Amino acid sequence: MTKTSLFKSLNSFRKALGGKAVKPFGIEIRKKNKTTFHAEVQGSPIKSGGNVIGILAVVRDLTKRKIATDTMKKSEEKYRSIFDCANDAIFVNDMKTGRIIDANKSASEMFGYTKEEVLKLNINDLSSGKPPYTQKEAMQLMKKAVWESHNWLNGLQRTRLGGCSGLISV
Repeated sequence: MTKTSLFKSLNSFRKALGGKAVKPFGIEIRKKNKTTFHAEVQGSPIKSGGNVIGILAVVRDLTKRKIATDTMKKSEEKYRSIFDCANDAIFVNDMKTGRIIDANKSASEMFGYTKEEVLKLNINDLSSGKPPYTQKEAMQLMKKAVWESHNWLNGLQRTRLGGCSGLISV
């Protein structure tokens, strides 16, 4: 156990000996083979006749959780890099409302909005609004794309100035 981890542990278990439950805390533990691992520790006093007679401590090895968290973080960074660097406009929409919840830089540039402005819009704000390019139809096509693994939606885009500027695939 590192000095910092030992200090944390001693302070926490003093509380337990005083009759208070120990909230979970993280420490680094050294194994017999000198390797270390991250753990979460929590403890509770064991009482008998109103007196603290011991401490129940639970130690959880966080190695797998840490590996999973690090892997997810790297995956999210890779996704974000691809998302942000794509030349195509990419929107992430709320499937229930059509509200835009994320968009890349190319989307802002293509449609003439700042990112902050884009995030206040929905599908209808960016389509021509004329059949077959209404919000209702766009929502139906998005749901179909999700449920049927069909990923091409076509529609007329509307620029910031309100004019239609051409057919796009989303």
